[in-house]
Amino acid sequence: MKKIDAHFTFEKWDDNKLIVNKTFAEYFQAAELTTFDALMNYSKTEVAKNLLQERVTSRFCLQDNAGNKKSFFIKRHSPSPLKEYIKPLFRFRLPILGAKTEWDALLRFHAEGIPTMMPVLFGQSKRYSLLVTEALEDCLKLSDWMNNSLSDRSQNCSPQTEQLIKQTATIARTMHQAGMHHQDFYLGHLLMKQEPQPQEAQPQKTAQSTLPDIHVIDLGRACYRPRLATRWIVKDLAQLDYSASQFTKEERILFMESYLNRPLNSRDNALIHRIQRKSAAIARHSKKNRL
Repeated sequence: MKKIDAHFTFEKWDDNKLIVNKTFAEYFQAAELTTFDALMNYSKTEVAKNLLQERVTSRFCLQDNAGNKKSFFIKRHSPSPLKEYIKPLFRFRLPILGAKTEWDALLRFHAEGIPTMMPVLFGQSKRYSLLVTEALEDCLKLSDWMNNSLSDRSQNCSPQTEQLIKQTATIARTMHQAGMHHQDFYLGHLLMKQEPQPQEAQPQKTAQSTLPDIHVIDLGRACYRPRLATRWIVKDLAQLDYSASQFTKEERILFMESYLNRPLNSRDNALIHRIQRKSAAIARHSKKNRL
């Protein structure tokens, strides 16, 4: 397996139950959150996502000894029901459970230069595990941006939309070339940094500085494979295609050309048809299950 080198310095606490990014260690030491049990039982949090009883994501704020505050997200994993172990086996796959998969994916994304969440802390004790990341502030989901900005499709593709499409395609290409596939690669799992309102005194931005700052989140099922099969690529791109419901045919072509880093030709028809079929299957599944 390819070695991960994400250029972070980590410390091990609580008899190796915790792996801590040294950059953030002081915040947890100041709050006396230096053991696995302390973090699993920490209650000064606000629930951000609670779709499954065995996996709850919460937001919390800590400050260091100098009084500097920083916000984090903690995802705490409890033992999963037996069905979560059995179901993947019927598909000849190993179950993806606990926080370790996402922690490894975070490190690999950083090693490959793919913008994502900042890994802060990982902990594991028997069948319980947790993951802490730094909060991405002032961000907007690309799904929300699409609903807010693309409601009027009488207009041609704006420069901002074109840049977003190209940047998203570049992220997808880099991820797949690195042997990674997301498995939940929807627009809702891509966050765009929102720029502050421009002021007259500020200098005009260059074309380079206007590139959208997009981060990939929710890597709980992301996997690395030395040889990434086409079906995994199709699945990721189909999920993106399904969630990009308001994009035009021309914008989808722009995405594929940016993803492939070349103009489309007849040899690409098979791949595009596979993506379209998978996207349609996702739509049918979502409608059936009212997702």
